[in-house]
Amino acid sequence: MIHLRNWPDCYEPEGLSASITAYTTNTPGDSMNNASLQLCSMFGAFNLRDPEGLASFQEAFDAFCEHLKSKGYLHSWRLWQRTPHEGYDSGFPDLAILLEMCFHNHQASLDCWDYVEAGTAPLNTLHVAMNRQIQEAMFALYHEIG
Repeated sequence: MIHLRNWPDCYEPEGLSASITAYTTNTPGDSMNNASLQLCSMFGAFNLRDPEGLASFQEAFDAFCEHLKSKGYLHSWRLWQRTPHEGYDSGFPDLAILLEMCFHNHQASLDCWDYVEAGTAPLNTLHVAMNRQIQEAMFALYHEIG
């Protein structure tokens, strides 16, 4: 099952060029091959504490992401539920939910991390409402190649 939020515009969202301009921190010799101009996503994989709680988690995740979007960090997000398959499941951890949060670029992802880690209201309340519903979580940040 896939739930789309502000999608399929993840890779070409309206107004992206203005946001990229606002977040450009490109300097000669950038160690990420100019990743500051590339799209960047945070992926999370986890299980829900209540396996029947997907609707509740989705509501909390959407509220969290809407807030981050209103602050200019995100342009879209997705929530996926695993579909068991004997062949495809090789080597991947037994985690039922996958999420993606799409940032305008690498700098936006770093700024968002700082904002979330500051733990200020109302974001802290939204973050706790989401995180209290998950367990066995893994997260990673990736940027677009090319």
